[in-house]
Amino acid sequence: MTERSVKSGDDKLRIVLSVLRGDLSPEKAARQEGVSPASVRRWRDKFLAGGRTALDPEYTAPGPPRVDRAPGEIRGVPMPADDGRHAPSRYLEAIRLHWVLIIVIVAVGVASAAVYSVAATKRYQSGADILVTPISSTDSALLGFNLPTVSSDPTSSSVLTAARMIDNRQVADAVRSRLGLSLSSQALLDSVTVQPVSQADILSIVASASTADQAAKIANVFADETLREQNASFQSQLKARIGHLQNALAKTSNSNEASAIQTQLAELTPLLGSPNPTLHIADRAVPPYSASSPRPVLSVAVALFATLLLGIGAAIGLELVSPRVNREDDLLFVHRIPVLARVPRMSQRHVRDYLAGRSELPEEAWDAYRMLRVNLATAGPGGGFPRTILMASAIRGEGKTISTLNLAITLAAAGTRVIAVDGDLRRPMLATVFGVAARGNGFEDVFVKDAPLDRAVISAPGHDRLISLVLGGAEDALLDVLEPDRIARGLERLKQHADVIIIDSPPLTEVADGLTMAAAVDAVLVVTRLGYTRPDELSELRRMLALRGIAPTGFIVTTKRIQRPGGYHHATGKGRSQRLYPSARRASAGSGLRADPERGQS
Repeated sequence: MTERSVKSGDDKLRIVLSVLRGDLSPEKAARQEGVSPASVRRWRDKFLAGGRTALDPEYTAPGPPRVDRAPGEIRGVPMPADDGRHAPSRYLEAIRLHWVLIIVIVAVGVASAAVYSVAATKRYQSGADILVTPISSTDSALLGFNLPTVSSDPTSSSVLTAARMIDNRQVADAVRSRLGLSLSSQALLDSVTVQPVSQADILSIVASASTADQAAKIANVFADETLREQNASFQSQLKARIGHLQNALAKTSNSNEASAIQTQLAELTPLLGSPNPTLHIADRAVPPYSASSPRPVLSVAVALFATLLLGIGAAIGLELVSPRVNREDDLLFVHRIPVLARVPRMSQRHVRDYLAGRSELPEEAWDAYRMLRVNLATAGPGGGFPRTILMASAIRGEGKTISTLNLAITLAAAGTRVIAVDGDLRRPMLATVFGVAARGNGFEDVFVKDAPLDRAVISAPGHDRLISLVLGGAEDALLDVLEPDRIARGLERLKQHADVIIIDSPPLTEVADGLTMAAAVDAVLVVTRLGYTRPDELSELRRMLALRGIAPTGFIVTTKRIQRPGGYHHATGKGRSQRLYPSARRASAGSGLRADPERGQS
């Protein structure tokens, strides 16, 4: 096995000059020299910047990151564009995406209103009307009595004055005593309302009770006791006025004054024993036919309207507070990167069971990875299949590891020799998933120490001939010495033993390790989950890659909907969904695994 050394300055100059002369493309030069295309392009940019600095002393060579003048680009890599959606469109999209939440809120609200309408105690209302006939302000005989009086001031309406006379504790006590009610006086007053009828001198005494007959009785007795009290008050005032006038008549010696007093006595004396001239019962209360509350139709209608507004507000609030990438259009038109595969969503339990070998991966999922294999056929340098692939994501939990495994299995099913590299040094998973123990730190042996590969590369159980693993973990010393040239050199060594190398990287926006690996590979695949990935994190991933002159090859999208049987798959539905492990693990090397989704071998 031939091991390549780090390129010297002369070697880099020779490579750059061959590219600038047009003898070789960066990709072809990279293949010939055993380095990554990103390294060749970086050397070329540094060479050109240094030459310009030497020719123009006033020119300041831009250091990384270098931002190109073309709008929407960084180092020649297109950046995400504005999606162009205005606020109304975003709100409508939020409603469409969160329709389940809206329906749940509406259903809970309407159901609660319906249950309340059925379970709540029925209340009945009945009203008795009292006609108010105010006295004239020019009526000298009754002037000074506590009676409703015609007034031009709307704030001192005669009807409002009469309402204050009715709504008092003395009337309530009399009603309680007459009907033998157990309610307190205040509770009785709370169940009775005195409502002036619009544009009419009528007061409506409305009583509420648990039965129709009781409501009518309370309203009628309230009206009767109001008139009885007001009649008694009127007679008391009348007798006092007549007595006062009689005393004044006896004392006066003025004939004119005596004549005026006699006139008033003549007007007031006939009123003795008569009712209050300003209040009369116009209509008595009758038992209502139906309950006033609850009102099922109205309650449900109000609940429907209110919860619909609440649900829409909640959906828009979620969109504004915690936006997510919910549509493929956001990837295609905003990030301008193709979707290479659409993987159906699976529950977390299903994913865990699959990785643990307890369940099968659905056939539609295998079809998605076969589609990825086909789409990658011309995505590499020179239009071929990329020899080195980095599985990346913006944040954790988007499915990088399972995509690495399933792409490796799908490639192996076609006879491709694959090496899967666990590049997530802080949270390595491949060893756990395959149930193997690493011999030392395989990642460090390959990419830092240039140790023999037979010590670092381990055959994957069940895939001995086609899939191998490079395992490892994080060490501070290892993290500090990672650089693209080392990664490129290690990948060149691995290429001698495999057709394709797939690296499972850490989230690119969280640690720098993945960015270092991305600069050394042929293709970067970004794994996203619709409804989970945040657009700002995805844009940050694009920006960080663009600063290094790297454009992602495409997206692997986990859709939001779980695929159901009946799609365009095998008619029988048998023999195609596969396990990562057999139903029972065996330690012996001869135990076969149902790991070939193409051939259905066990």
